[in-house]
Amino acid sequence: MSKGKTANESKLKSEIIKILDLLLGKENVEDTHGHYEFGCDIVFNVIDPFGQIRKYGIQLKDVDIDSTNIHEILGQLSVSFGHEYSLANTGRLDAIYVITSGIISPGAELSFKKANVGFRSIYLIDQRKMTPFLDKTTKQSDATKNINKET
Repeated sequence: MSKGKTANESKLKSEIIKILDLLLGKENVEDTHGHYEFGCDIVFNVIDPFGQIRKYGIQLKDVDIDSTNIHEILGQLSVSFGHEYSLANTGRLDAIYVITSGIISPGAELSFKKANVGFRSIYLIDQRKMTPFLDKTTKQSDATKNINKET
């Protein structure tokens, strides 16, 4: 698994940050990718229906996730859940999204579920789920921009 960031991963990160900034406000989204990311590329806060701040991390990948790399990713998740990020200054992450531009194999999904027993929540999103989300959100954003221009 490549230690560096690919062009596709950078593009995906930019798209997700742009969408989260629009949905949650820039003050609730942090780009944490870099030398000291501790397993998460993006961290964001959401206010739940009861007014509590929930802290989420996103670990981005530009590969298929399968038996060849699942253990490395699980190790990164363990580090992520143990770290306190600056945006999440009220504690550790409540959940982490693992998002890949590739495919997550059924065996890898099973490994995440089995490992999830000792972790907080882990949500898996691969290209089959991410592409429709990005398309829908981009269309909604474009429609909002057009409405704002007309008013």
